Amino acid sequence: MKKHILFLLCLIAVASTRAQVFADHFADKTLRVDYIFNGNASGQAICLDGLSALPTWAGRKHHLAELPLQGNGQIVMRNAASGKTIYTTSFSSLFQEWLETDEARNVTKGFENTFLLPYPLQPVEIEITLLDPRRNVRASMKHIVHPNDVLIEQKGNSHITPHKYLLHNDSPEKCIDVAILAEGYTLQEIQTFYEDADIACKSIFDHEPFKSMKKRFNVVAVASPSTDSGVSVPRLNEWKHTAFGSHFSTFYSDRYLTTSRVKAIHDALAGIPYEHIIILANTEEYGGGGIYNSYTLTTAHHPMFRPVVVHEFGHSFGGLADEYFYDNDVMTDTYPLDIEPWEQNISTQVDFAAKWKDMLSENTPVPTPAEVSENYPTGVYEGGGYSAKGIFRPAENCRMRTNEYPAFCLCANALFAELLSFIPNKKQILKNLLMIKFQRITTTDAALYKYMEQLMTASFPSEEYRPLEELRNYTDSKPHFYCNIILHQNTPVGFITYWDFGHFCYVEHFAIDPSQRNGGHGKNVLNQLCHQLKKPIILEVEMPEEEMAIRRINFYKRQGFTLWEKPYMQPPYKSGDDYLPMLLMAYGDLECDKDFEQVKKCIYREVYNTK
Repeated sequence: MKKHILFLLCLIAVASTRAQVFADHFADKTLRVDYIFNGNASGQAICLDGLSALPTWAGRKHHLAELPLQGNGQIVMRNAASGKTIYTTSFSSLFQEWLETDEARNVTKGFENTFLLPYPLQPVEIEITLLDPRRNVRASMKHIVHPNDVLIEQKGNSHITPHKYLLHNDSPEKCIDVAILAEGYTLQEIQTFYEDADIACKSIFDHEPFKSMKKRFNVVAVASPSTDSGVSVPRLNEWKHTAFGSHFSTFYSDRYLTTSRVKAIHDALAGIPYEHIIILANTEEYGGGGIYNSYTLTTAHHPMFRPVVVHEFGHSFGGLADEYFYDNDVMTDTYPLDIEPWEQNISTQVDFAAKWKDMLSENTPVPTPAEVSENYPTGVYEGGGYSAKGIFRPAENCRMRTNEYPAFCLCANALFAELLSFIPNKKQILKNLLMIKFQRITTTDAALYKYMEQLMTASFPSEEYRPLEELRNYTDSKPHFYCNIILHQNTPVGFITYWDFGHFCYVEHFAIDPSQRNGGHGKNVLNQLCHQLKKPIILEVEMPEEEMAIRRINFYKRQGFTLWEKPYMQPPYKSGDDYLPMLLMAYGDLECDKDFEQVKKCIYREVYNTK
């Protein structure tokens, strides 16, 4: 059966420059660098506070010299002898936020900051730079690190904090590792922490694209105990002794929950593979905070815990900006209106082409009125980044705007997908998603239906599709059967049929018009389908016995599908034909051991009319 062979044939090969090889420059362990950012609104400085080595490296091993996002600060690691850049990363910091407050005009303070870098094989120069809202350099520092320096402290080889995995899919090299830490939980409350951590984990993976890419994550709950139960609430004069000293009223904002004890956070994680950090505060108070490439901190026992932890993770994982604002407020200190913000989900339209301009449908009004949002799911809606005027967001509502909205906007989804695979071409991802559309048709759409039938009969042997009269009947009478024309820039380029069974969708046929092949449509169609359906997807593949079948399976795996290796026999479309040995592949939150029989019975009954 070759119902999906064209998924592979329509891909194009893209030449690429030779990527840096991780092992040429780095050992498989981590260099932890501690800094103090200090100063006030008038002047800032960076001080090196310490170096340590951790036993494993859980970060990326490709695109080493490319920035995933611009951030409010950047770190560049260069080979000390050649000057060649071998690693870069970006971040934001609580210190930089504090510099915009009134207090920073009168007081000098220092803030801890810790960053994880791959451990170099040869001496390196590390340059760290802080930027202001106008993208000017606030402070920078260079220092040399010799990997054999005896004063680099070895951490994580003993006294490792108790922990257990909530989600463990593969090695750190193949997964993104998220650590969830306990804050304000006593030893007697650790079981409660594990239960809260499980809720946080499930909340994040209820949202796309994390839901569809769940198998690319490891999540570990780390039981860091506190002396006191709860966290500090200054406005109530409640001060607690906790693992990380977190407190509300950061910068005198009652709901802003943060900690300045960043080194303590990383000490608690030493010896455990991690890239991203979520801290759960044992309190019923409402609040939280998220800082890009630093941490998420949120309250675990407020009724809004679930949406808030997802929102704050949007900050720390994806560097997303807040999309909410206050009517009649125009706040331009954080986001000057003559500068394009680095955050990908807001724009001042100074450099809108670098954001989601290519995602807009033709004739989208700018700004886009809220009352027409149903017609323009992606638009240019005024208000965002705390300001009602001059800053624009891509959707009328989003998880980054309100707690009640259940999903991230398309722009945020594309950004997350980019970061998950770190393909440094977000603009093209967004453009491709918007250029592909599906138009459901019936036999009354005479010209398009004829196009579909002709492509079906030209692409597949007669035994690989149901009789055409039966297909016409299904198209018109089966409400959960979708016959779709694939449109690229509103031009038909193929068709795809699938069944929506509520808890999952089954893709039955897919074909690209021969005149439209080699246009990269296969991958784009699959990405758009996964985004649009927002539920698990099942499809059939041939047994991995021939080269083309193996390549097809590997292609689906690269798109996030999992091969179910339980025996599966595909029923025939026509009486007298044989059953064919096949395998199923699944995308999304379905598991072979748990769901195989139910999925198989549903496909047999609904698609093939057999038991």
